[in-house]
Amino acid sequence: MTEVEDKDDHYLIHNHSGSIYTCYKSREGMSGMSSSVFNKWQSDAKLKVNEGVSIQCVPIEDYFKAHPTS
Repeated sequence: MTEVEDKDDHYLIHNHSGSIYTCYKSREGMSGMSSSVFNKWQSDAKLKVNEGVSIQCVPIEDYFKAHPTS
């Protein structure tokens, strides 16, 4: 991600490839496919917790507090 624009009801998320994604604030969450991949990553990370590996889902508001939008 190279830039995030905070609009009234959505975010415009600019990617390194030049793509721009529209993410509506009222629709935050994961699709079934994304959820399945995330759960697999969490399972894999639990096997490597002694190596300092972890994965978590962070609410978008918390992410933007640490990475202010334009």
